[in-house]
Amino acid sequence: MTLGLTGRVTAFEEFEGFRVISQPSYNDVEGAARCMTVWQPALLDSAGGGGFSYGGEFLMSACGAGSFPANTTMLLRESTPERAQTDLPAGTALQFVYDAANEEIVVFRG
Repeated sequence: MTLGLTGRVTAFEEFEGFRVISQPSYNDVEGAARCMTVWQPALLDSAGGGGFSYGGEFLMSACGAGSFPANTTMLLRESTPERAQTDLPAGTALQFVYDAANEEIVVFRG
């Protein structure tokens, strides 16, 4: 038995230092809504051997449900480690939404 995801993972172009991948749901059934994970590679440390640590606040994974797509939101405060990796000002809100029809991530900024 193979655990975890072994394929069908899509990586998207970076946006303001953030990376997004989409992957099948862990409860993958045919036609299930996909999931996505958002993080900043600059804050990921895998030097510890068998695992990794993340030096930020937002290492987020979310799955779609029915007709609702996978999405996640965040607020980049002055002290948010991820904000230091971007050109965005403190107080910027971001929403990442997986668009299955176009196989892309749409980012809204507020």
